[in-house]
Amino acid sequence: MKKLFFAVVVLCGLGLTANAQNTTTPNKEGKGEVNKRLENQNDRINQGAKSGELTKNETKTLRTEQKGLRSEVRAERKANGGHLNKQERHNFNRQLNRESREIHRDKHNERERRGRK
Repeated sequence: MKKLFFAVVVLCGLGLTANAQNTTTPNKEGKGEVNKRLENQNDRINQGAKSGELTKNETKTLRTEQKGLRSEVRAERKANGGHLNKQERHNFNRQLNRESREIHRDKHNERERRGRK
């Protein structure tokens, strides 16, 4: 019985610790959200190029679009003291959603790099 009680107390303590760590993470809508999505999409492009799912032209086009979007974000932040307002974040997230769909379509079309697979 004591072992069961001790196990319950330990599990509850771990749950509270995990919850406390969760509440200290940065706001999802903060500065890191757009940057994190850009980084994630860049990783997806690199993985697709490495695996042969993306052709050289598809990779080049996607990277160019990502570079343009990244410079837009940088310019907006510079103009607004390092921050994006809610509307700008919304617009960038819409653009990132479009880019994400384009990455998915390019990776899953029938084209593949020569010499792969």
